[in-house]
Amino acid sequence: MIGYLNGKVVEAKTEELIVSVNGVGYQVNLPSAFSYYQSGDDCELYIYTYVREDALELFGFKERESKELFIKLLSVSGIGPKVALSIISTLSPEKFAQAVVNENINVLKQVNGIGPKSGQRLILELKDKLDDILLVAGSQSGSKTLAHDDELYSALNNLGYQDNEINNAVNELSNELAGDLEDRIMQVLNYLGKE
Repeated sequence: MIGYLNGKVVEAKTEELIVSVNGVGYQVNLPSAFSYYQSGDDCELYIYTYVREDALELFGFKERESKELFIKLLSVSGIGPKVALSIISTLSPEKFAQAVVNENINVLKQVNGIGPKSGQRLILELKDKLDDILLVAGSQSGSKTLAHDDELYSALNNLGYQDNEINNAVNELSNELAGDLEDRIMQVLNYLGKE
C-alpha cells in the first residue's frame, strides 16, 4: 500500500496529478482544492490506495485529517470515492464534522451527490466517529475562533468562494489573519487575488 508521496508534478489536471517519485510516475486523484498545482511543482501528498477487483487508484490529500476523513467516508454504505472526494472538495474536515455532529443536513446537501437520504446516512453512521477531527479543530482554534471562522466562511461563501478555496487561504494566512471580520475578509480576498 502506498501511504505517502513526495515528488515533482509531471502533469496537472483539475482533479488529477501525475507525480514523479524517483523516476516512477504515480497518477493521483485529488480533491478540487489541489487545482493550483502546476507541472514542475514539488508536492507532498498523503495517499490512500483504493483497491477493487477491477481498479487500483491513488487518492492524494495535503493534510492527514483529509485522508482520515476520506477513509471514514468510504466506510459509509453507498459512499464511494467520487462522492467522498466531492465532500472533501466542498467542506473542510472541521465543517463536515460539525455538520454531522449537529445533524445539519442543509450543510451536507451543499455537496454534489449528497441528498437528504445520503445526508441522513452520513449522520447515522459517522456521528460517533468524528471526535478526532473535532478535537484537532478545537486544539487548532478555540471555540470563539471557530464561531468567527463560521462568519468568515459564510461571508466568503456569499461572495461565491467554495470552502476549499477559503481553507487554502486561511491555512496560508493562519498566523497573519487578524482584526475584525471585515479585515479578515479583505485579507483572504487579497490572498485569493480579488478585492
